[in-house]
Amino acid sequence: MSALNGTAEVYETLRLRDGVSAGRGHGGVHLVGYPDVRPIGDEDLAVVRALASGEHRAGEFSPRERRLLAGLRRDGWLVATVHDGDTPVYTLDPHICPDGDTCRDGEACQDGDARLNGDACAGGGACADGDDPAVAADLVDPAVGARLSRFTTIAAAPGGGLRATSPRAWAAITVHAPGALAVLADPGARVPHPGIGARAAALLRRDLLRSGLAVTGEEDAEFRVRQWSAVDLAFHRSSRGIDGAVGVAGGFGATYWGLEHITDPSHRPPAAGPAAGPAAGPAVGSAPAPAVGSAPGPAARSAAGLVAGSAMDLPLPDLERVLAADPKLTEVLRARRSVRDHDAERPITAGQLAEFLYRCAATSDHPTPYGDRPRRAYPGGGGIHELELYVVAHQVDGLEPGTYHYDGYGHRLEPMGRKAGAERVLLDAARSMSGARAWPQVLLLVTARFERLMWVYEGLAYALILKNLGVLMQTMYLVATAMGLGGCALGSSAPRAFQRISGADPLREDVVGEFMLGTVAAEHQTGGDA
Repeated sequence: MSALNGTAEVYETLRLRDGVSAGRGHGGVHLVGYPDVRPIGDEDLAVVRALASGEHRAGEFSPRERRLLAGLRRDGWLVATVHDGDTPVYTLDPHICPDGDTCRDGEACQDGDARLNGDACAGGGACADGDDPAVAADLVDPAVGARLSRFTTIAAAPGGGLRATSPRAWAAITVHAPGALAVLADPGARVPHPGIGARAAALLRRDLLRSGLAVTGEEDAEFRVRQWSAVDLAFHRSSRGIDGAVGVAGGFGATYWGLEHITDPSHRPPAAGPAAGPAAGPAVGSAPAPAVGSAPGPAARSAAGLVAGSAMDLPLPDLERVLAADPKLTEVLRARRSVRDHDAERPITAGQLAEFLYRCAATSDHPTPYGDRPRRAYPGGGGIHELELYVVAHQVDGLEPGTYHYDGYGHRLEPMGRKAGAERVLLDAARSMSGARAWPQVLLLVTARFERLMWVYEGLAYALILKNLGVLMQTMYLVATAMGLGGCALGSSAPRAFQRISGADPLREDVVGEFMLGTVAAEHQTGGDA
């Protein structure tokens, strides 16, 4: 029969949710699928194994087994695909219990499938014995005002079709049939949908609404909802692994999924030798440059686009003097403020900048059970330290204006070459973003070398970068305060200006944070207790 006239058989096939396994423990046999665990009987193992091996119709099982299917479907363990004749229309892929924690106690909702039967435990009916709910469901008119939630995003599904997801929904839906796309685009439309029948369209419409992918009425009536942007909420939940969120390779956490793409993640090429001719800027300090090819070499930590020229060695701070002169930690914590205005008559010196960079981001290797790892003053997730510092010098006594990369291993500045226009854009954006009266004496750009971290972590890599950025920012605040300098972290800056200076591929390295640094003006804004 043709689905075009709505007379084709509409049915559902079921399979076990991805990532679910059965294991035996002290309490018997359990289904395990992060973050959920469900006890099952020994007699249910055959059904679970069948569902794990492929898709099945409910009618293939006995009445007792169909009741098990109803419970598994209800609690979000089964993926259901609705077919209209020979055409797969859409797939409902749950990641949590459709009705929340009330369906996880093993007693609630015993009457069958809440998803297609209406409200939880609302009388069982068609699904009380585990029958196919797609066949038993009554057709309903589209809900008035039905539309996709503003939190719903649609993207290409790995196996084909389009996949709708939302951080506020208990399931994702992948549409397969072209006619289903029209339902997805406008769940409230009262028009025929070419390629699928009215029953299949009604079921898709119902699942879009019940899953939370589609809504009716005012979605943002409560401020607890309105305060979230779709991007922020999706990022929060996915980076926390909420509702079974996974990364690009289907895992979450430190899976080392990209190992095959990294030839040698620990390798550092040797340092580049000095270019012929004069240095790109005046040398700072008198420490001898390391020999060409000596380890540890900074070349792996230098951005693409470095111009030919000598790196400028920075003087090492006198740590005994620092330890003797520094205020106590509690005093520094209490004195810390965001200082936006710098003293133009008393610019920061190259020596002060060198000490600040050393205390915040000097890097050395140290042995671990996993091989040598970089070590810095602040902690970094996985001991990887993907963050880099770039100095945009505007007014530094003893250092030419320009942009430099800080090599934490060699404690030196590598000139990036002048891109005065891009530097002006960055400095002006910093002034505007902070509300300062003038450009900062120094603008520090914090970038992330994404590949250092992302080949290890799935799902939470970017969130981890931002956490690492946070502890670096606090370190910079405390060091600036201890040194009597003014510092201020920024919320953003000028997009793309760093790429104009460095030529770096933004998929490999991009700015994730900014920090203004300089001497404290006699009259300066602190932004209260910011």
